[in-house]
Amino acid sequence: MARTSKQPSHEPINTRLLGGATLSVIGVVAVVLLFVSPGYLLSSTPDVGDPAPDFTVATSDGGEFTLSQQKGNVVVVEFMAIYCSVCRNQQVPALIDLQEELANESVIIVSVTTKDDDTAGELEQYKQDTGAMWPHGLYDSEAKDDYGAIGTPTMAVVDSEGELAFIERGFVGKDELTSVIEPLL
Repeated sequence: MARTSKQPSHEPINTRLLGGATLSVIGVVAVVLLFVSPGYLLSSTPDVGDPAPDFTVATSDGGEFTLSQQKGNVVVVEFMAIYCSVCRNQQVPALIDLQEELANESVIIVSVTTKDDDTAGELEQYKQDTGAMWPHGLYDSEAKDDYGAIGTPTMAVVDSEGELAFIERGFVGKDELTSVIEPLL
């Protein structure tokens, strides 16, 4: 038996239908980008080498943390959320290891929640549960926006003169943080 192959059809594609489908997909993407995540489109991070945006946050223990009052110290800023499993299971252990490694240095760690409904009590419980015994700041929309912290964690390192030395969205390991911090000491 001879094999036969199906010859490709030379019928024209209904471009009207295809064009409509393409426009529909573009429309859906535009709606998602504009209404679901406008912060992502508008958010930017400050540049390394620029003065770090100053902020003051109420802390979960009833105190206050002001970045500009930390001059003379290197400050590691973690923008986090209680629900963030990467923060809890990866970033916090890396920060605890960093804190232990640089215990005799002028390094301060502060975490600031990016969720406006994380309460002081919940942050205190988070500290106890994770061992993250550094200051935890309550939500501050200006700080979150100034650092472009649209995802958690977002990590920043501020040098002893108050300039931004490092900023990155997502998990940053202890070794990478150490390599950024040690030259600043």
